Amino acid sequence: MFTVQDRVKESSITEGNGKVIVLNDTFGGFTSFSQAVGSGNSTFYTIENNQNYEIGIGRYDPSNNSLSRDVVLESTSSNDRINLLGVSVVFGTYPGTHSFFVNDEGYASGQQPYY
Repeated sequence: MFTVQDRVKESSITEGNGKVIVLNDTFGGFTSFSQAVGSGNSTFYTIENNQNYEIGIGRYDPSNNSLSRDVVLESTSSNDRINLLGVSVVFGTYPGTHSFFVNDEGYASGQQPYY
């Protein structure tokens, strides 16, 4: 199942550009991926690491409290997985490239994904 939830934010100390990022601590006032996304479900995510970022689609795995980095939609690494070093911030997001909304006149609108 695919889910998008508000106020999901955790830290990670995973390093490198591997396919999986292990999650550590939930930020105060936020929800964990475990609670918001749930076992085996996919979601949009953003990873911030120093000046680098990655926006993608990943699947939450409760067995090791991790998020897979399945599809990178956009990043500072030529739209590939960024190389993580030190502490990263990982949070749920809703990419503009996948947005859908109803305008003031009641018409549906959105953007065509570019990947």
